[in-house]
Amino acid sequence: DGGLTWACTRMRIDSGFPFLVDPELVFDTQGNVQLVYMAAFGPGGNSIRVRRSIDGGVTFGKPTAISLDPGDDKPKAAVCRAPVAHQGRLVVTWMRGDAALNPREILAAFSDDQGKSWSAPVTVNEVDASGGREAFAADVAFASDGDLFVMWQDQAPREVWCDRSADGGV
Repeated sequence: DGGLTWACTRMRIDSGFPFLVDPELVFDTQGNVQLVYMAAFGPGGNSIRVRRSIDGGVTFGKPTAISLDPGDDKPKAAVCRAPVAHQGRLVVTWMRGDAALNPREILAAFSDDQGKSWSAPVTVNEVDASGGREAFAADVAFASDGDLFVMWQDQAPREVWCDRSADGGV
């Protein structure tokens, strides 16, 4: 109907976290809806999490935590659809600030089982001689050949950087 009619699904806040923010939706290769978000200001800090819906977004399962750190923020997600060894891989990126919450690094983790389990996070951005960059606002996408691209802004010199992984972010 050209966007005239909408159905609404209400998400409940995760226990122990007063806010659910920065939602990001992607569909995996099985047609499941993957909701990536940050559960904010809970015990231990912010948590980057994923919930999966197998019924088109009508209901969502329990959250799976990818990371928990006071500086975690701004998750983004992508799914590899290319006919390569890591086809179907779900990748989530996010930024992590230092103790003063200055943005410092861009992290990435991946799941090869539709978001049920996750790899350990890896740092995507380069670290300079002073111990870091002011990495901020990453975005992530898979190319048609399966290469993974992560773009992010370095706040200090106001530059945009692009990192590429030919192995799906391993």
